Amino acid sequence: MRASWRLWVGFGGGVVVTTLLYAVVLGPLEAILRARGHGILDLELAWTTGRFDAITSAWEHEGVLAARRQTWWDFLFVPAYVVTIRSALLLAARGATRGWRRWAERAAAGIVVAGAADYGENVGLLLGLRGSLPGLAAPLASTLASLKFALLAGALLTLLVVVLARVRRV
Repeated sequence: MRASWRLWVGFGGGVVVTTLLYAVVLGPLEAILRARGHGILDLELAWTTGRFDAITSAWEHEGVLAARRQTWWDFLFVPAYVVTIRSALLLAARGATRGWRRWAERAAAGIVVAGAADYGENVGLLLGLRGSLPGLAAPLASTLASLKFALLAGALLTLLVVVLARVRRV
């Protein structure tokens, strides 16, 4: 299979998988958490053990179970969004000028690092949700979540700019 077809399959398959995972599993679990006052993003960016514990206390037992399930399912969501965004960046890079192509290729590498950070964040969240490593789980998860979000934002901004630059040239 040619490289461009692999990228299109990765992009299309990734869109389908991320959409299904969120619609069928992650979204409903998020609704359980939000109904108790905090979503998973609040926990990811809790930063301190006190804030982490306050969120999990508000969730009570059912919410903590939902957060654990959501975090385990995120291990499948991560490669799906990494493949989707990476494929989109590399497809956009194919028709870009040399300078924009380099930016897109760097962002595509960065999205892989974002996925690795997301995995580390998930480990930190799971440790914190079971009460392991008090004092370390929350700052570890929040640091890795911040790195993930920064890289995701950079990748999506790069994708937007590269696509707009291609459209302007056409």
